[in-house]
Amino acid sequence: MSFTDELDTLFVEACNEAIQNFRQTDRVYDQAVKRRAELSPVIAMLAEYEGDIHLTDEQRKSVVEYIALLNEPRELEVLVACYTHGMQDCIMLMRRLDVLKDK
Repeated sequence: MSFTDELDTLFVEACNEAIQNFRQTDRVYDQAVKRRAELSPVIAMLAEYEGDIHLTDEQRKSVVEYIALLNEPRELEVLVACYTHGMQDCIMLMRRLDVLKDK
C-alpha cells in the first residue's frame, strides 16, 4: 500500500471515528440526523422528479419538518460544535501521521 493510500485510509477512519464520537456525545444532533434520514426519501423524490409535483398532506408535512430541522435555531450551535470537533480530530490525525509534533 502506498503512502497516499495509507493516508487516505487513516483519514477515512479518523473521519468516521469523529462522526461516531460526535453522534454519541450530542444526542440532539444524533436525533436530528436520524429524523432527517427518515424524511430523506420525500426530499430525494423532490430533487429527482422533473415536472409538476403534487404532494400528499403527509409528504408536505415531511418537507416542512425537514426544512424546519435544517433551519432550527440550534443548527448554528450544532455546526459550531461540529467544526470544533473537526478541528480537534484534524489535530489528532496530524499528530498520528507525525505531521504535527507534540511539544
